[in-house]
Amino acid sequence: MTRRHRGISNGTLGGTFRIGLAALLLLGTSASAEVADAPSSAQAGAAAEAADGAAPTDSEAKATGRLVYRLPSVGKPGHTVGGGRRSLRADLPQLAVLVPDHVGTTVSAQPVLYWYLPTSPPPGVEFEFTLSDRQSIQPVVDVDLAGPMAPGVHRVDLEEHGVTLVPDREYEWSVSLVVDRDDRFGDVVAKGWIERVSPSVALKKSLRNVSGRARSVAFGEAGIWYDLLDSVYVRLPAERAQADLRQLLAQVGLPEEAAN
Repeated sequence: MTRRHRGISNGTLGGTFRIGLAALLLLGTSASAEVADAPSSAQAGAAAEAADGAAPTDSEAKATGRLVYRLPSVGKPGHTVGGGRRSLRADLPQLAVLVPDHVGTTVSAQPVLYWYLPTSPPPGVEFEFTLSDRQSIQPVVDVDLAGPMAPGVHRVDLEEHGVTLVPDREYEWSVSLVVDRDDRFGDVVAKGWIERVSPSVALKKSLRNVSGRARSVAFGEAGIWYDLLDSVYVRLPAERAQADLRQLLAQVGLPEEAAN
């Protein structure tokens, strides 16, 4: 009589052994793949350093880069600007309009103009603002500026005077310190030129969805003086704005004290 043994047969044991071996091989292959795919600590460190040293984005560059005013290439002859008439009286301050030594441009229909009074004027003097063009016999505007005037930077907002600049027309503007209304030869005068131009496609793109210092950078790259200057002044008294302003005024030879 053949005796039957209870328990697991040889065939079942062999199949179980083969299945277990296959499973171990699969686990080993998976673990090896994971180890091969995982970066080493040196590789991870190198990747982190590369990320830290990545080039700044365009918006970051506009927020941190050096503010530069690039001369506009309008192909028109320049004018002697930023000058005027000085007084021989030592007690009268010499005015300065904050303009470059050429026709400054704006893309605004009613821009803001800036001028500088270095010291306190003597009592009794008056200040006058005049804007004129070559197409008109009479000034476009000729008004007294409300006093008294303290030393520092002052602004003339053309919107407040109901003035809209005609595109592609040059205007001369001046600020006068008037000592005697009956003898205007004694005036101290500072004058500059301005022209309204159409914004370029590149400028429109640069100004899209940006604010603050990025606007200043865009105006500077496009050579739009008056809007550049105004965009910096409206950011005062931020420390970075003062640094930008000093740098900007120095670029065109204007008194850096006007940045204080």
